Amino acid sequence: MKARHFTHEQSAPAYFHFLAAEAWAAKQNWERAWSAWQAFEAAKK
Repeated sequence: MKARHFTHEQSAPAYFHFLAAEAWAAKQNWERAWSAWQAFEAAKK
């Protein structure tokens, strides 16, 4: 399983969004990395 599979769940921990953002940034997919980072910030609240 990959982190992005877990981020589709409403109850996904914020950490999975962080992992997704890091993975997309490593692949230099900045749009998806930014979207995942915004989801991480929203999930922390």
